[in-house]
Amino acid sequence: MASVKLRKRKNTDGTTSLYLDIYTAYTDNAGNKVKRRKYEFLNECKQLKANTPLDRMENRTRLGLAEQIRNKYESDVITRKHDLKTQDKQEVYFKDFCNDFLAGYSKLNKKNVRATIAHFFTYLDTKTSLSSIFCRELTVKHCEQFLNHLEENFNGETIESYFRLFKKIVKAAYKEGFINTDVAADVVCKKGEPQKKDILDFDEISLLSKAPCPNQEVRRAFLFACYTGLRWVDLKALKWSNIQNGRIKLIQAKTKHGIDNNLHHVAIKLLGMPQNLSDLVFNLPSHAGSTKTLKKWCFNAGILKNITWHCARHSFGTNIIYHGETDVNTASKLLGHKTLEYTQRYVHEVESLKQRATDKFPSIEI
Repeated sequence: MASVKLRKRKNTDGTTSLYLDIYTAYTDNAGNKVKRRKYEFLNECKQLKANTPLDRMENRTRLGLAEQIRNKYESDVITRKHDLKTQDKQEVYFKDFCNDFLAGYSKLNKKNVRATIAHFFTYLDTKTSLSSIFCRELTVKHCEQFLNHLEENFNGETIESYFRLFKKIVKAAYKEGFINTDVAADVVCKKGEPQKKDILDFDEISLLSKAPCPNQEVRRAFLFACYTGLRWVDLKALKWSNIQNGRIKLIQAKTKHGIDNNLHHVAIKLLGMPQNLSDLVFNLPSHAGSTKTLKKWCFNAGILKNITWHCARHSFGTNIIYHGETDVNTASKLLGHKTLEYTQRYVHEVESLKQRATDKFPSIEI
């Protein structure tokens, strides 16, 4: 089964973007169901804000072009998927399979999958002088060498994260019959030590709040995160409908786990006057733009730590345990963790803070 649908999306400037919703599904020779979905925007066919008859005429022309492109895509997709299903899978390049896997990947960590694929082919090019290999040529040695490549270039959990995604891709290739053995299954990546993240204590949060910030929306959102522990993705999408009677209620985008917490009075003050339920609470720039503003703001406050958006969440988790004397179960619920495993990291951070505080006591003669 394959379908290519032409869809529309209205833009804030009055124009309308046209894009293709490309979906394919088939059963491979091993009996596995394979589904893929991706989107292609047709920038050359964008619909103008129709203020004049000429604009409307131009829009009809562009819509006709978009339909032609859709028909061509549908024909190509059906042919390509038929070929992929019936051709000798021994002759499929692993890079082509990876790109096809990426095209059908719809989870939030898609950019990490893209990065994983890029890192693998960087390794392949630098360590083997090959730009690509057939799926059938992928070996255990390739997997082991790629893991070594990650260990040489990254630290902590990043290595485990990339290699876990790589194993997922290889497993998919095995399940779909492109390789005869899951060559990555027995390659073990040792669980790395969590990377130490900078946090802001209460004094630093207070210092930051008093420093000039180039963007007030960034200021409000980051401080709100310091008092709620929200991730960037949830801050960006937060709507007034998620704020009810001094509480915050939402389903977290990353974990799909719900939170329903009372808001601190400072967090409520940061919200300002309530707006329409469908409106966003924070009108934030892109992640890159917001991070750039955050760095400038920290510099203005004289804070030289490497502060990122996730540091707000990390600071919240550490501070509620360290200063609030909150037990792990309560902290886990406030942070919206599914299990206590992740919350324990904040406990370890608190123990480290306590040790550093103790180490500051002066030495005396006994």
